[in-house]
Amino acid sequence: MQRSPNGSRLMLDPRDLRDFMDGFYGYGNPQAALWFIGMEEGGGNSLDEVGERIAIWDGLGRPECADLAVYHDRLSAGFPAIAAFFAPDGSARIQSTWRGLIRILLKAKGLTPTREKVRDYQVSKWGRSDGEARLLNLLPLPAPSTSHWPYSAIEALPELESRQKYLQAWAPRRLAVIRRTIAAFRPRDVVMYGATYNDLWEELAGGRMEQQQQDAKVRFRSDGTTRYWAIGHVSRGSNATFDAIGQSVGLSDPAGIPYSSVYEFLCAGARLAWGFGPDEAIGGFLELYPYADEASLRRELEEDFARNGQDCEGWTPGPVPFQDAARAEN
Repeated sequence: MQRSPNGSRLMLDPRDLRDFMDGFYGYGNPQAALWFIGMEEGGGNSLDEVGERIAIWDGLGRPECADLAVYHDRLSAGFPAIAAFFAPDGSARIQSTWRGLIRILLKAKGLTPTREKVRDYQVSKWGRSDGEARLLNLLPLPAPSTSHWPYSAIEALPELESRQKYLQAWAPRRLAVIRRTIAAFRPRDVVMYGATYNDLWEELAGGRMEQQQQDAKVRFRSDGTTRYWAIGHVSRGSNATFDAIGQSVGLSDPAGIPYSSVYEFLCAGARLAWGFGPDEAIGGFLELYPYADEASLRRELEEDFARNGQDCEGWTPGPVPFQDAARAEN
């Protein structure tokens, strides 16, 4: 990046901008079971801000995905309003898009996504490199709205003359990279939001997505490894919709067996048949349900064992591992 002659602001180098567009896809953990993909990142109110974003990405080593908190902490040095989303004293402002996505994730974990839980998750866990989700953007340049387009001033990149030319040039390019990335990491669920891009979401999912009977606004497809969910833009969605999606994502396995049924089966098997205790039961359960909240699950299992006259201390694994026992029952 270069500074203007008076040193007051960053100047966009077209080569750096193109590298950013080619190389930066979002935030979070590529190993996470749950991925979210949206149209583009918010922000980008000025080319100065975009230049600062590129400089931060460059300073972090030009990662494909960054830690959201680290990235925004650096960005807040030049744009202090961003710090309001990460205030650690319980006063953090809840970001409108993140709110819906976090509700989906919390509900998938079997938690009740209250406003305070959403706020706490946004501040402490959202988009972290070792976290529970990966957050990707179909398009590379931040923009506060589809009607805001400051990039036409960058004459060195003719595809930025208009948003339409930009979309035609960059959406297929980035979609191909995201598709290869999904094939490499094989997340269990990919939630795509923004109904404007339904055709692109179907292309990413590998075929036609069917409407869910319980919610006509939600469409679904599975390729046998990854389940794809397409919804409207989350900044305008209702909590009921987010919670229903989270429940569908987290509370059934790929074969459609309800989470509660497997939980009851697991508790009964741990007590009566397999002779192992909470640690082994939790390990087996989390293999099937990677979104489950381990602390809550441990508490429920221990209470379940206690209600049935079992001592949670001193249990040892039985001779049959969980997966073999589950297959034998089936």
